[in-house]
Amino acid sequence: MEKKDELVVKRIVSPVVELHHWDKGFIAQVNEYELLDVRVQIKEKGLKGYYVIYVSQGDSNVHHICIDKNGEMEYYPDGFYDTMKDLLLKLV
Repeated sequence: MEKKDELVVKRIVSPVVELHHWDKGFIAQVNEYELLDVRVQIKEKGLKGYYVIYVSQGDSNVHHICIDKNGEMEYYPDGFYDTMKDLLLKLV
């Protein structure tokens, strides 16, 4: 049983999504940080045609989310890389 005054280091596994290109197909599975780096590269290099496939945890819906030439995501479905945001909100 966890004691109130005891620190517990939790191992949090970062979920992954599939990165794809319209012409080249599957590129790689990427975590939150890798996807952010990919988005920066897309913007810096002016690349086009990339998207990610995300499967919602609760309802198993499959989302195809385009990444534009500025590295912006088309939309953010509920549950999409929410761990960081959820934990940061507990600090405010």
